[in-house]
Amino acid sequence: MSILSFPERGEGGDARYRGNCSPKVYEWLLKQARPRRLLDPVMGSGTSLDVALRSGIQAAGADLSTSPYHQALKARLERAGAQVHLGVDATRADLAGLFGPADLVVAHPAYGTQLVYSDDPRDMSQLGDDEVFYEALQALLVNMREATSVGGITRSSSATPASRGATTRIRRKPSPGCRGANCSACASRNSTTWPVADATTASCAGG
Repeated sequence: MSILSFPERGEGGDARYRGNCSPKVYEWLLKQARPRRLLDPVMGSGTSLDVALRSGIQAAGADLSTSPYHQALKARLERAGAQVHLGVDATRADLAGLFGPADLVVAHPAYGTQLVYSDDPRDMSQLGDDEVFYEALQALLVNMREATSVGGITRSSSATPASRGATTRIRRKPSPGCRGANCSACASRNSTTWPVADATTASCAGG
């Protein structure tokens, strides 16, 4: 795995938001992927949406939190033209039904209990058991995949142990019951991998 390194954080999101991702990472990714529409189902402080909107790309996002912070963030992003839903558990939600398809679906989810974001038991940062956390992460990745349009790209900064090494470009929609990495319900022809500099995979590596 390589590391993306930038001398400055860049503009977008909230640098005070714990565990936030550098806007420069999303700027790089947008240049590589050239999407028409971005979806981030765990948007945090909205960094990915800010960068997409500034780049003239349609943006949609969700977060489990309904806190006053996120209510204000939702209002700001919607004024800028984004589609935003709060109170969304991205490990269980029908992202495709909620937002429609996007040709770039990204996520920078919690890394287990390293940073705890809320006391909501659905919050992935509450999942201290590795097996339970990876099950939730896998569910998130599958939901992201299902919200990705054919020909689009699914990308996450986290991966399950079985799904490392590349961003996934969707060639066809997943089979019903797809379980993500090394999925026996999907044929390998359903997707191709697109190696990138800092790649950890974001979707069903086997299907």
